[in-house]
Amino acid sequence: MSKSAEARRVHAVLAKLPQSHGRRFTAQLRADVERYARRRAAEGASKAAIARELGVSGPTITRALKRPTRALVPVRVVPEPVSRVIVRGPCGVVVEGLDVAQVAKLLRELA
Repeated sequence: MSKSAEARRVHAVLAKLPQSHGRRFTAQLRADVERYARRRAAEGASKAAIARELGVSGPTITRALKRPTRALVPVRVVPEPVSRVIVRGPCGVVVEGLDVAQVAKLLRELA
């Protein structure tokens, strides 16, 4: 299988880096490796095949695929509106925590 133009470009940049464990990638190079690895993995390529295509180690591809794809975004948690329906039946029976539809169903079934 021939390498794509993207793989050749990323491989060429990687080839210029010193060959050593722990070599540092620029943010752009890291993003390029991650994008390529994700695309190839989605196509069904194995991590080993992707690593061979780019000329990097398997663990490099594993780390690239584990990184989150999107930044975290702030969220606001709001409580759900609480239904305060309490059904009091004969002999001290109390039913709480039902919404209006559930109370209607309960009353139909008890009638």
